[in-house]
Amino acid sequence: MGILNKSTLSAKISRGSIRIEPLDQSKNLGEHSIDLHSGSWVHKVDVKKDAKVLDAANANENAAYGKSRLSVANGTYLYPGTIYLMETLESIGNRSNIALLTLNQHMARLGVLMNTSVVEVGAKGKLILPLTFTVPIKFYAGIPIVRLQYFDSGASVRKPYDGHHNNMNLAYKIYDKEDFKYKKVEEK
Repeated sequence: MGILNKSTLSAKISRGSIRIEPLDQSKNLGEHSIDLHSGSWVHKVDVKKDAKVLDAANANENAAYGKSRLSVANGTYLYPGTIYLMETLESIGNRSNIALLTLNQHMARLGVLMNTSVVEVGAKGKLILPLTFTVPIKFYAGIPIVRLQYFDSGASVRKPYDGHHNNMNLAYKIYDKEDFKYKKVEEK
């Protein structure tokens, strides 16, 4: 299983087996990765003040996921001690390769934290990035935030990813913990 280089990535993008829109290959296609940018929206994961512990194995009544939606289009302060779900500007489509999603080194040096994630074959839509911060940061839409590194899986994929996170977009969908589905966000 090897990492794809720039010429292979460019060829796969041209053939449509990797789709990233919008994409300026001259600016965002590196030797072994593709830069993605922060989108216009971030959801703040609100945790009730009296919550002492969240339980990873059970529904958490102390967390109100996605109740605070913030625009970062013109710059918004994001603070430590809070989990933010940020969408990417780009939409992706991936038909044949596994990708590794990692935080841009510049963001890491600023104190932004994000776990490395795998993007499965079959994933499509905007990626949702779970972020935390070690210091307050004024965040803007359109800044390079993560990298996608694609790998040749070495074998065909029998069942591509087709889960409920496909085609997600924070401007239009919000997770409803009562029925575990995404719903359209009503504009005020």
